[in-house]
Amino acid sequence: MSLLEVLKLTGQLIPGLLAVVGLYLTLRNSQGKVSKKGIAALALGIFGTIIAVVTQIVESHQQQLEKNAAADRAIQEENRLEGIRHDLSKGMQPLQEFSVALFRARALSRDPDVELYRENLYDSVSAFLKKPREERDADKDFLVADSSLMSSRAVPETVTIKPEGGFYPTPGTIEEVGSKLMPMCFDFVFYKDPLPEEKLNQFAVFGMGVGDVHVRSAFPTHLDLKLDVKRNDLYMDGFLALGDWEDRSGRILAIPDLAGAQLLIATCPRAVPNPPDPRGVRLVSDPFWIDGLRLKFGNRSIVVRSADLVRHADGEYALWEYRFPKNENALNEVLRGI
Repeated sequence: MSLLEVLKLTGQLIPGLLAVVGLYLTLRNSQGKVSKKGIAALALGIFGTIIAVVTQIVESHQQQLEKNAAADRAIQEENRLEGIRHDLSKGMQPLQEFSVALFRARALSRDPDVELYRENLYDSVSAFLKKPREERDADKDFLVADSSLMSSRAVPETVTIKPEGGFYPTPGTIEEVGSKLMPMCFDFVFYKDPLPEEKLNQFAVFGMGVGDVHVRSAFPTHLDLKLDVKRNDLYMDGFLALGDWEDRSGRILAIPDLAGAQLLIATCPRAVPNPPDPRGVRLVSDPFWIDGLRLKFGNRSIVVRSADLVRHADGEYALWEYRFPKNENALNEVLRGI
């Protein structure tokens, strides 16, 4: 029996003993005052009450400590099990076969060469659309992207510029319009711990050894180039051919590691003349717009809409930022199986 139990029992016995003793002792004298025996009994009763109160307080405190300890053990066990589940989930969902599809991506360049190309392209497409369907189908430069059109009189909404035709711009030297209209390549950099906005600059993507994971598209970029006839909007669609998945930290190895991570997207810089030195060049990242993209990891993918993307632009560079959902459950909700 512990000391606390002895004191608690003593505090419970004293009032009972005093009640019995009070039947046989005279607690007041002939003058009606409390006798010495009465004072002793009263003091003993107060002492018993104090013991009972103190032991109850101590016992309640011990019970609360035991509850807290049990709750801490339960939390530790839950964290341990969650860690095991997370490790198992990572082992079953390694990052693999990463690919990216761009939706309505377009250059924002107002370069005179680009503007002239747009005008010539629109005029040529307008002439193409006036042709009978049989001639349109055999055209070497353009393709009607609306396969559902059955009538030769129907006006297509979208025309694709054939890569093998004369109007498809190929990125190359700084003199070619393709380098100003279509990015040479794209950079995709993942950060497990997102960078704050004040650190988002071109070196965050183009710098050596930055980020936890880095992937670069093939050089040069080849995408489906399309003209929205109604809007006169020239844009690009399609999957990017990507290079190797370059792991730089070991912190993003599986799909669950993407929870809360940051993805930065930028076009690779291109060289432009740097007057007054006729032989000098400088690197610029052309302004670019993305309406959306699809990130594919093996047999699972995330559709990223324009509302989920944040564009950071300053001077001659531009970055796009996407934040993955903060926890694994939310991440799994946006991931789709293919």
